[in-house]
Amino acid sequence: MSLVVGLGSNLGDRRANLARALGLLQGRLGPARASRVYESAAVDLEDQPPFLNMAAEFRPPPMGPRAALGSLLAVERAMGRERTVPKGPRTIDLDLLFLDDLEVREEGLVVPHPRLFERSFVVRPLADLPCWPPLSRRHRFPDSFGTEAVPVAGAPGAGLQDPDKKASFESLEPLSGDLRLLGP
Repeated sequence: MSLVVGLGSNLGDRRANLARALGLLQGRLGPARASRVYESAAVDLEDQPPFLNMAAEFRPPPMGPRAALGSLLAVERAMGRERTVPKGPRTIDLDLLFLDDLEVREEGLVVPHPRLFERSFVVRPLADLPCWPPLSRRHRFPDSFGTEAVPVAGAPGAGLQDPDKKASFESLEPLSGDLRLLGP
């Protein structure tokens, strides 16, 4: 089973927020491969700080889409996510991008995520993950975007993996939740 999550943060220590969320998600979903960290301007509600974004692919035990979403929402709650302003600033934002080949269209849950194909801050990190080749064969991803996400200098693989190394999940050790991995 493959579960792909988009992570974003634009409040507080954004790198530490991403690292903490990744660690908490691994506790719930199992081993992960993480993309590089990208920075992008906010979209939809533009008057807010820029975001750091990344994606991670997990190999969880078998679960349905509602259970997967529940895990993401639980991590957001554990990190103090407050939904006071729609599309507003947030310490952490977790989006369920893909769950195997499932297509889900239910109230409050759409998989693949409905706007992922429009956003460079989702597509660029996805391209760093081992799941990219099959995803790019199954889905049509754009080559360019109105607003581009750019890799953050000094944060390849979010400090958590070598982005040029495509190791298998079988050989993957769980990533540490230690926030120092991301540096200052």
